[in-house]
Amino acid sequence: MRSDNRRGQVEGIIQIFGCFVLICYLVSLPAYGLSSIRVLNLLPDRSLEVWIDGRLVDSELDYLESSSYLSKSPGDHRVVAKPRNVDNPEVVNSKYPLRDEKEYTVIFTREEQDRGLESLFLIDNCPLSGNMAQIKFTDALIGSPPLDVSIKYGPTLYKNFSYLTNGGCVSVPPNEYTLVFTDSSSGERIFSKKLTLEGGYRYNLFLGGNLSEGTTLLHTLQSENKPEEAPKVFGIERSVLQLFGAGLIASLVILLLAQGGA
Repeated sequence: MRSDNRRGQVEGIIQIFGCFVLICYLVSLPAYGLSSIRVLNLLPDRSLEVWIDGRLVDSELDYLESSSYLSKSPGDHRVVAKPRNVDNPEVVNSKYPLRDEKEYTVIFTREEQDRGLESLFLIDNCPLSGNMAQIKFTDALIGSPPLDVSIKYGPTLYKNFSYLTNGGCVSVPPNEYTLVFTDSSSGERIFSKKLTLEGGYRYNLFLGGNLSEGTTLLHTLQSENKPEEAPKVFGIERSVLQLFGAGLIASLVILLLAQGGA
């Protein structure tokens, strides 16, 4: 009888051990989330009708307006846009690949020389930072020469950017800056803009308008970009739960070995 009781105790301990191993494995798995996509209208003097995956996102997205981020599962997703109040409007119909937990913007503007509609698919994300401001620049100025982007009395951030070129993320300390946009070849100033940049935020910058019409502007989309708190399970940080589970498993193993040696 005592042997049967001991065998039952050992089996129970093994089952508990297996359960905690499984729990610790599950809570250690990376958390994969949804992607996000939005649309920005940089088409001067035209509003857009925008659809994503067959769903009407905005029936009248005005110039310089952006839709809210729409959450989507990773994979290919279709974006359709057409100008409103135009006879026989040109329609842009494209699929874009979204990856896990990334944010994207599809911008619509004109092709160079006004030959038709143009779209550009951008990854918005920058490295998370609680202290630094993050800048990500896109040249969408119709008719612009290749551009350099610099901070007045400071460094050059981007060099020789042609129309519809998108740059990587640049980190700068929070402060008030004047950004200067110059012709890469001649050094002639095209445009300048004063911005206040805060730490822990991402600034997606779009130089837009039409150079020949004198409508150059800088459009800014600001998003919080601070690191998230440590993941929690049942209100407990995952790392703490893993440490607790590992300690409990070690205790059970010691108890199992002691039972076997008894």
